[in-house]
Amino acid sequence: MSKENIQAAIKAIKSYFSEEIETGRKIFLEENNFKIRPNYGPNKFYLDRVEGSYEYSLQNLIHHILWEDGHYKSFLNARQLEDVKKIVNDEPNAIYGVAGDVDNLSDSEYEEDIVAQESIDLIYFQVIQHVGSLLEEFDFFDATDFINMGYIEATDDDTDFDIDPDVENLFG
Repeated sequence: MSKENIQAAIKAIKSYFSEEIETGRKIFLEENNFKIRPNYGPNKFYLDRVEGSYEYSLQNLIHHILWEDGHYKSFLNARQLEDVKKIVNDEPNAIYGVAGDVDNLSDSEYEEDIVAQESIDLIYFQVIQHVGSLLEEFDFFDATDFINMGYIEATDDDTDFDIDPDVENLFG
C-alpha cells in the first residue's frame, strides 16, 4: 500500500464528482435535489446524504466507485478484497470497513487492517469534503448533515442569529 495509490484514488474520485455535479447541475436545479443514477452499485444515490443509513448515501457511492473502478485493489490485500467482494455482493447498501473478527487475526494482519481503515477513512473524508464544497454553490443545499459529520465547517452568519430580546437587554 502506498500513499501515492491513496492520493491517486482521491484525485480520481474527486474528479469524477466534479464532472458529475457539473453535468447534473441543470437537473439538480430543476428537481431541487442531488439524486444521481451513475451506473454504480444500486444505481441510485443522493450526493447530499452523508448521515444515517448508508442506503443511497454518498459513502455508499464512494464505496462502489472504489470497488468497481479497481481502487481498492491498489491498497487492500487479498484477504481484505475478499471481504469487500462479499459486502458488494451480499449487502449492496453497506460499505466496507475493516471490522472483521480481530480475535482470529495475526498481529501483522491486525496492523494491515488498521492501515487500510485509516486509508479508507482518508479517502471518504477528503472526497466528501470536496462534494460538500461543490454542493454549497446550490441555494437549496442543506449543509446540516455535512456540518454535523465534520465534513464542512459551519459559517458564522450573524444575519441568521436571533438573540432573545430579554437576553440582549441583560447586556445593555
